[in-house]
Amino acid sequence: MEMVDLDPLTLKDEEQILTLLRKHVSLTGSKLAQSIIKNWDKASTDFVKVFPKEYKKVIEKLEYQTVSK
Repeated sequence: MEMVDLDPLTLKDEEQILTLLRKHVSLTGSKLAQSIIKNWDKASTDFVKVFPKEYKKVIEKLEYQTVSK
């Protein structure tokens, strides 16, 4: 039994990754990170969200409870 789901990125995920990459570039001058940012449309397809199934259930339950109020 698999313990994680491999989910596609959401727009929020992509924004967070780009923010982290930009910070990494500013701190290190990383050419690789610069290249990933420059080619984000293609590079983003190489990313997936690794989501532990039990954690995902808890998050979904909390979101449901928040929406139901």
